[in-house]
Amino acid sequence: MQITIETLSPAMARILDVSADEISATTPLCGNEKWDSFAVLSAVAFAIEHTGRQLTIKDLANLETVEDFLKILRQ
Repeated sequence: MQITIETLSPAMARILDVSADEISATTPLCGNEKWDSFAVLSAVAFAIEHTGRQLTIKDLANLETVEDFLKILRQ
């Protein structure tokens, strides 16, 4: 399954504990108080579940936007 912003948005909403309509490709992660260590761990788990790739916290900790996360998932 190709991950798109439309399929990623509900998951990112759960990860960031916001409503799905607040998520877009330009939603900031870096500097976002909701993008804490728990959210990063949840994003790692999402990546493993949906891509089979093992990402590290370091891979995700400095992402600027949701689109940056999407790019990592598509690699």
